[in-house]
Amino acid sequence: MRPVLELRTAQKIVLALIIVVLGGTGTYLFSAHTSAPVPAGEQLYHPPAPGEDAVQLVVQVAGAVNRPGIYRLAPGTRVYEAIERAGGFAARADRDAVNLAKLIEDGDKVTVPYKPAPKPEPVPTPTLQPPPQPRPTPKPAPPPPAVKPAAPAPITPLLVDLNTATQADLERVPDIGPVLAQRIIAYRQRYGPFKTIYQLQLIEGIGRNTFAQIKPYVTVRRVQSQGQ
Repeated sequence: MRPVLELRTAQKIVLALIIVVLGGTGTYLFSAHTSAPVPAGEQLYHPPAPGEDAVQLVVQVAGAVNRPGIYRLAPGTRVYEAIERAGGFAARADRDAVNLAKLIEDGDKVTVPYKPAPKPEPVPTPTLQPPPQPRPTPKPAPPPPAVKPAAPAPITPLLVDLNTATQADLERVPDIGPVLAQRIIAYRQRYGPFKTIYQLQLIEGIGRNTFAQIKPYVTVRRVQSQGQ
């Protein structure tokens, strides 16, 4: 019976040592874990400054703002206040696309969209102009109608008096040459003054045709009562 009691006593001693060793190791590990410092980059919560609320909202502001990033805001902050913290609207920010009066909740992301870039004005396609057509050569103006010269006034034939005409006067009459002029004067000298122009037909060389050419240019003024 004694060996059994001794074994039990030995087991108790071993168990007591194991408990002591395990207890010390656990205490060391627990104290080491609780005292290890947390890196600064992992501290998502910052103690509030004097006068600030103890609770803070972590919000991301992105898009068309001047300083996009993550901001810690007090509860009850609205969207427009978060945009002001981010430097305000950037150029081309579409302000009407954001509800500025909305309350912000923890973990929200406020995105301000950009207005679409203006489309470039289309470059007008140059219209092909037809090649310049040569100007038609103006036709010369027609010459003014030829003005016909006025017909000369009929010349009244010079009447030659058979009884007073000289040879030169008689030769001025058509178809009376020097010979006929001499014969007319000789007839007048032999038979006396002419009483009518028809007496010329009695002179040699004055026929019917020749008399017709001479008749308009001769007269007998001294015997008017015995005219043609």
